[in-house]
Amino acid sequence: MPNEKDKTKIPLCRSDFLQDVTISLGRRSLKSIRKSNQLTFEVSEECIEGKSLERLDVEAESWSEGLTRIVLWEDAVSYMYSHEVKHPTPDRPAIEIQANLAGMSPEDVAALIRATLTDPVQAKGEWHRWISRQVRSSE
Repeated sequence: MPNEKDKTKIPLCRSDFLQDVTISLGRRSLKSIRKSNQLTFEVSEECIEGKSLERLDVEAESWSEGLTRIVLWEDAVSYMYSHEVKHPTPDRPAIEIQANLAGMSPEDVAALIRATLTDPVQAKGEWHRWISRQVRSSE
């Protein structure tokens, strides 16, 4: 787990899926994304339906007051949320998507994360492709 003082580094994960995603994410520099966003990463454990699952949170707060959060669990279920904090506009509405990325390669998941952090509105279409897949029940 990352040092509490430095959540800006891509963390090490224990689960195979999240570990492969973070390795793929780290293979290319995040420098251009970091120029326009304050990036934070966090790994934690969460009990879902009686099962402990590793969870990776990626959050980007843009200098223009936008916020994008991506949560990935080790079972490939994901959640993406993005909105403009101070100046929401009709062409940049809040986005909230829960999707199952099972079947997507770690490299493609990392590419989706990068695209989302760069422009969540533009990446929304790719997220929608994965919405119809079964997501764990909320019971």
